[in-house]
Amino acid sequence: HGKVYYECTVIKKGRFPQIGWADETFKVTPGYQNYGVGDTKNSWGIDGVREKVWNGDGQPLALSWVENDVIGFAIDLDSSPPSFHVGVNGRWTMKAVSNMKYKGGLWPAITSDGHYTVNFGEEKMQFGPPDDSYSNVLDKMKNTCMVQDICEFVIRNRTLVPNQDLPTGDDI
Repeated sequence: HGKVYYECTVIKKGRFPQIGWADETFKVTPGYQNYGVGDTKNSWGIDGVREKVWNGDGQPLALSWVENDVIGFAIDLDSSPPSFHVGVNGRWTMKAVSNMKYKGGLWPAITSDGHYTVNFGEEKMQFGPPDDSYSNVLDKMKNTCMVQDICEFVIRNRTLVPNQDLPTGDDI
């Protein structure tokens, strides 16, 4: 449980970004298959281009982003029910998704035809979380042996091949 967040900077927004969280039952599909994060009930995605929140279907969300915006993605697993918040350039929504039902843990997940840089906490965040009770992804995972599993899961969801050398810098 806990409160966790990460940031993405928009380099090129693309047409169909869906960025957010997925549970351990989320299945990665290589190549374009016309669905991604949030298109199933075991993942939650925000699309700042089409202004929708996804969890099985797309619902309107009054939130958009453009190139150079920094988007924050936060989950509050301590609240009842658990919730997902999103912010653009430090301005957080109340709740993009409430009543999250998930199996196992949750991991950051991204599907997009655009270009985004992701900061899980390896660098100083450009904007803070919704409040000081949140930790970035890396700080939250420092004291657990799951870091390798999380990194492999995130990399697989970026459509990279698992069990090969980890990408660095512009390779992501």
